[in-house]
Amino acid sequence: MPTATVSGHARRLLSSRVHAVRALRQLATSRIRPRSGARWTAALAGPALWLAAPAVALAGGAAASPSHPATATTRWAIVAGAALLVPVALVAWEVVVGKDKRLSTSKTIAAVWSYLIAAAFLGFVIAELVGHPQALDAMAHSGLAGQYGLLIGGPLGAAIAAKGIVGRQVDRDPAAKSTGDSLGAGQLIQNDAGETDLGDFQYVLFNFVAIVYFVATLLQHPTAGLPHIPDVLLGLTSVSAAGYVTKKALPSTTASATLEPTSGAAGSDVTITGRGLLVGDTPATAPVLVIFGTAGASVTARATAAGTDQITARVPAGLDSLPVGVVVVTSAGTRVRAGAFTPTA
Repeated sequence: MPTATVSGHARRLLSSRVHAVRALRQLATSRIRPRSGARWTAALAGPALWLAAPAVALAGGAAASPSHPATATTRWAIVAGAALLVPVALVAWEVVVGKDKRLSTSKTIAAVWSYLIAAAFLGFVIAELVGHPQALDAMAHSGLAGQYGLLIGGPLGAAIAAKGIVGRQVDRDPAAKSTGDSLGAGQLIQNDAGETDLGDFQYVLFNFVAIVYFVATLLQHPTAGLPHIPDVLLGLTSVSAAGYVTKKALPSTTASATLEPTSGAAGSDVTITGRGLLVGDTPATAPVLVIFGTAGASVTARATAAGTDQITARVPAGLDSLPVGVVVVTSAGTRVRAGAFTPTA
């Protein structure tokens, strides 16, 4: 390939990556409400496709040059495969959001592994189409089926098991799972009260290390096919997945709350139901604060029965028409999110 052509492709790729990184950085530093997914998909699909085009061109151009090694061609093909799948991931991003309107740790990890492995195989196919089948040939004799079955099956099994366990808990007690009012990456390692959870942290940490190893090794030796994950690292991801599911099955001692109704006019009453909200020897008179956004609400009633706390609060005046988060602050200072409330006229 002529030097000028390669330089032109490289300049377009660099420009595309800069725009994509800027968009992703804006996404990562924003608090996204679940209903705004369509707007974010439209905003990021353009940079993603812009990133894909020069990567595909470089892969094809590299293959057209007899002197260009298969390693570089396959590497660019993998980058192209990953870029081509970004729009698909953006369209389907809501699969990682749980029913509590928070990012699901198990679903997110399963989705990331699915994306990476699919991108790698798509890259191998692109490389074969342009005359470099080494990666696919290596996969035919790699013997990694069991290892990657465990690597992708562990997070997927954890996601399915966690969904079933939490679903049964909510069926028995609707207040067992509070809802969030926005999405944030920190939710991957936090419990429902917004505190860092050791089990979630380990699960995310070991999978993050495995993902970094996977991507680095794949790009360093692309013609070797999918990389062999060290047994110790594979074991840590599996053990952390088992611990994550086991933790979900244990009775929850975390304070939680749900809100009903989720919309209403100023002066109307809402009922907050949960556990761990009324702390003290006399729950019916325990001090508690309810906050709508930044405005405090008057508490008109409180009661406890069969381990479930119930608080009645009056919607304060002066709220905007946009949804606001409702937080219960217990007498111990614990902040418990009850969900989002939409003020009406």
